[in-house]
Amino acid sequence: MTQSNIQGRLLDFLHKFGLITLCACGVYIRFREYLFNRSLWLDEATLALNIVNKSFSQLMTMPLENATAPLGFVLLSKMVTMAGGDSEYALRFIPLCVGVVSLILFIQFLRQYGDRRAIPPALILFSLSYALLRYSTEFKPYSSDVLIALLILWGGISTLSRKFDFRCALRWGVGGGMLLWFSFPSVFVLGAVGMALFGRFASAQSWKELRNLGVALALWFLSFYMFYSFSVRHIASNSSLENYWVKNFMPFPLDTFDDLLWVGESFAAMLAYSVYPGGIQPVFLGLIAFVAGSYAVFRKKWDVFLMLLMPLVLALAASAMHRYPFSDRFLLFYVPVICFLISEGLMFLILRRPSKAFRPGLVERLIKKTSFIPRIWGYVSVAVIIFFPLMMVPVYLSSRVVYAEEIKPVLRHVQNNSKKEDVLYVYYGAEPAFNYYRKVYGLTENHSYVQGISSRENWKKYKEDVSQFKNRARVWIIFAHVYYDAGGKGEESYIVGYLESIGTQIDVVMAEGASAYLFDLANDPQR
Repeated sequence: MTQSNIQGRLLDFLHKFGLITLCACGVYIRFREYLFNRSLWLDEATLALNIVNKSFSQLMTMPLENATAPLGFVLLSKMVTMAGGDSEYALRFIPLCVGVVSLILFIQFLRQYGDRRAIPPALILFSLSYALLRYSTEFKPYSSDVLIALLILWGGISTLSRKFDFRCALRWGVGGGMLLWFSFPSVFVLGAVGMALFGRFASAQSWKELRNLGVALALWFLSFYMFYSFSVRHIASNSSLENYWVKNFMPFPLDTFDDLLWVGESFAAMLAYSVYPGGIQPVFLGLIAFVAGSYAVFRKKWDVFLMLLMPLVLALAASAMHRYPFSDRFLLFYVPVICFLISEGLMFLILRRPSKAFRPGLVERLIKKTSFIPRIWGYVSVAVIIFFPLMMVPVYLSSRVVYAEEIKPVLRHVQNNSKKEDVLYVYYGAEPAFNYYRKVYGLTENHSYVQGISSRENWKKYKEDVSQFKNRARVWIIFAHVYYDAGGKGEESYIVGYLESIGTQIDVVMAEGASAYLFDLANDPQR
């Protein structure tokens, strides 16, 4: 065995060992965060109440109350809770499983379709993404969006190299139609696959394959129509949700500079949210690498480029129609593509050469003449882009990192320190979590319970709302998911400040994102 063979085998071993280590690290931090069993926060608790309090028939025929989720995800979650109970572990079991499977599937995707040298940076970005970690351990469907997008893209790219016969079209039609019921953004990914396949077959004048594609598209449309009628139309007609997300809808038409700026800022925010942990975010370098990776893929295979980029374009189009917010967790399904294209772009910048399958064009000739510039830029970009996720590894391995609204210790304190005559006033942001946990701690069985109003536009109404407890000796005020105005002032401090002016604080308990105060309002301290 020659020295070069030994070196080759050693490098191959180190490469595989590195991939296994990164994958194991990603799986470990997801299980670690899952086992912390943090309290359900507002959005999780709202969805959980629908799951645990409604039957299968109700979930299938009635819209969710104050929550949104694909029907397939809802029914699967119901099955898990029926088998494993209503605990946080049971509710978060599906997101955890699909989060781990997504990580493993992403490695296979990279090995099959990516540059071998680009796999480590892509895997680092994916496995250490804070957004992916969070939603792999949170009772929401966004982790499932990632897995389903990966499955569709993998199937779509592999289909480009196979004959698209009627049997293949039928598999795509049935399989894609089923996936629509489990992920809202899957419609964008399926649409991108359909457009890429149509472009490929039309350019090759393959009329038989176009006809077969029509069969798959018809089945997708039928499934989407049924899904829309069952579930999505209730969400689309919800004006309160539309008003809540109005700032995350793309302005259309793009008439002003501010409108164009919205697109740029939203794209940068997507890169920052998807890949980098909070704080310092080298978004500009990531943007350059993303563009370079897109160009490299386009030069190699234009239909793959179309398949990877069109989901984002379709999501923007839906955003312009006020049907899909173009922001943070709603774009989590696109994280695999972001990590893939950034890593491909980094390798393209460093290697300074296009695929051998193509005749050098103007860009390649320009790069060749100024070869040292992109290479230096590429090395700097690799160092900076990869540094920030890697620096989070010690934090991921040593402590809980996902934000929580820990209402469980707060309610436990109230349970242990309350009396029968106590009144519980629950701030509106804490209501869903309180309703989920109240039976566990027996609070509403032993005490009268009052739901607080929501009045973000007129805080003076909070004073009127809590004034109903004047002359009561023991009143608990329970907070979670507190709203803060543009100036940083929170409704909790406003309400507590008023209560201190009309009564005496007896007790207080505080936890991460939640708190409770016990007031004696029978004696006005100002009298």
